[in-house]
Amino acid sequence: MAQPTSTPDHATESVAQVESPTSGLAALGIDAPFLIAQIVNFLVLFFLLRWLLYRPILSVLAKRRSTIEESLKQAEAAKRDAESAEEQSAALLARARGEAKTIVDEAKQSAQTIAADLQAQAQQQSEQLLERTRTQLEQEKAAVLLDAERELGGLVIRATEKVLAGRGEVTEQDVAAALRDLRATSD
Repeated sequence: MAQPTSTPDHATESVAQVESPTSGLAALGIDAPFLIAQIVNFLVLFFLLRWLLYRPILSVLAKRRSTIEESLKQAEAAKRDAESAEEQSAALLARARGEAKTIVDEAKQSAQTIAADLQAQAQQQSEQLLERTRTQLEQEKAAVLLDAERELGGLVIRATEKVLAGRGEVTEQDVAAALRDLRATSD
């Protein structure tokens, strides 16, 4: 069999295939000029958005990040300062309590010393007063005894004179009676 030369049936078939909408991108339903316009539009929009929005947004985000980091550093520094101040406050309070205890102890010791001094002074004054009183009592006793001796001597002399005036011999009973009479007349 001989091969047939191109027949009009085959030629029409090839032309029909080229003109058929089901060939290439058109077969997928994609319009090539519209696709190219969409790609160009996307790229233009992408670069415009990147230039107009993306860089400023990144800049704002970077500034915000740096502000946050700085705030965190400041917060850490403030926390350290607060802890340091709290430690210093506790140390100062402990030192003040120690000093207050020392002052109170010294005041107690001073009060005890003053009380002991006052007690010793009072004891000494009491002893001096007692000694003066004893001395004064002894002097008064001596003066009373001296007065009693003088008075007794005078009484004895008067009793003797009385007894002797009435009689010549004196007995003990006579002296006792004379003394009773003298006492009765003196009171």
